[in-house]
Amino acid sequence: MLVSFASSVPKLPNYRDDNEDSFIIRDDSQCFALSDGAGESFDSKTWAQILTKKFWDDPCVTPEWTDKCVSRYHSAFDLGSLSFSQQAAFERGSFATLLGVQWDASDSALRIVAVGDSLALLVVGGVIINSWPYSTAAQFNNRPTLISTISSFNQFISASDFQSQHYTSWKVENPGDTVLLCMTDALGQWLLRMAEQHDDSWKRLLAVTCPDELVVLIMEERAAKRMRVDDSTLVVARFHDGGPS
Repeated sequence: MLVSFASSVPKLPNYRDDNEDSFIIRDDSQCFALSDGAGESFDSKTWAQILTKKFWDDPCVTPEWTDKCVSRYHSAFDLGSLSFSQQAAFERGSFATLLGVQWDASDSALRIVAVGDSLALLVVGGVIINSWPYSTAAQFNNRPTLISTISSFNQFISASDFQSQHYTSWKVENPGDTVLLCMTDALGQWLLRMAEQHDDSWKRLLAVTCPDELVVLIMEERAAKRMRVDDSTLVVARFHDGGPS
């Protein structure tokens, strides 16, 4: 597996530092993660960065895993230096999605964990074969489950059905013709809607080679009212005959 493209377009193009999405890719491209920090949260940008970095370090999401993330988040702030309103927002918690991908070369399989509405799609020969955790654009209208800086909100990770609800595995059988697309929600909802309408505009994502091309695509679709205005991140991975590149 080779990550051939990764970039993020902020909600407001001139305010890149306000982008609350985060992504991180291991140097060998065999593991990567992206996260979308919830806009209504207190500093969800930092929370998204902590989640992706933790997955990069240890790609096994467990209750202990999230507890370590929560501790890291709390240690990043001096509550005494925050204003009253900031402290109140901090106590309400921060929230973010997590989409983590691992490549298992031994059996040519992708192991994917998804919490929230960041989306992974497997495309073979220009056709969407698999989509996780959503398969329709309408599902993005539901309120997603998110990972929180408040530990009591993360009890779903301890549930017996966490693995079945949030993990999937995809076999890559035609590596030379297969592309993995991973993205945050605004881009994911747009892609699935275009596919449902038999509009091949979504295939432009398969051809992007530089960040500016992604910016142009997103700005055009926002202007046409086909895509929600939100931070948008895209990671593209490709496969080659004979094993990982």
